Amino acid sequence: DRMTPELARVLGYLASEGCYAAFCNDRKDLHEDFVACANAALSINAKAARRITQLGSVVKDVLHYLGNAHGSENKVVPDLVFRSSRQCWIEFLRAAYAGDGYITGRVSTYATMNEKFARQIQSMLFAMGVHTRLSSGESGHAYTTMWYVRTSSVHETQKLIKAIRPIRTNRMKEYKEVGKPMRERLAGIRI
Repeated sequence: DRMTPELARVLGYLASEGCYAAFCNDRKDLHEDFVACANAALSINAKAARRITQLGSVVKDVLHYLGNAHGSENKVVPDLVFRSSRQCWIEFLRAAYAGDGYITGRVSTYATMNEKFARQIQSMLFAMGVHTRLSSGESGHAYTTMWYVRTSSVHETQKLIKAIRPIRTNRMKEYKEVGKPMRERLAGIRI
């Protein structure tokens, strides 16, 4: 019953882009990180795949025991993560944000189909000093309700970045620029 930062990150990846013991994402670097963390945390010898990395049925049972649920509507932050260290919270949130989080302009958003999971993410961020607001809306695909955890200001977005140091994705490629006026952002770009 001991949570490690690597295991917390594996669970974060699976919460955002996973299905039982499979990680589904288009980014090779995220697959490699997922596999490295899984191998370290679970003492296995998994290999990264192109779009879907599977960890196997025995690992699936272990992860299910640890609180990894099947289906977006059933995702929760596992109790072991909640009861763990701040570093484990950070690693869980980093991986979760790599899959379903994004930063646009001045706002950071985490999107999920699960209200309980959204509230858990929000409470973790609040405990780390990041103030967010929760909203919902209809998704364009499959007419499902989506839940959004959003920072309320540039200042809160900067606090989130400092607290969890998000893994850079295409949706976050300018996160170091949050809060800078557009003129400053464009000054360093060569055309």
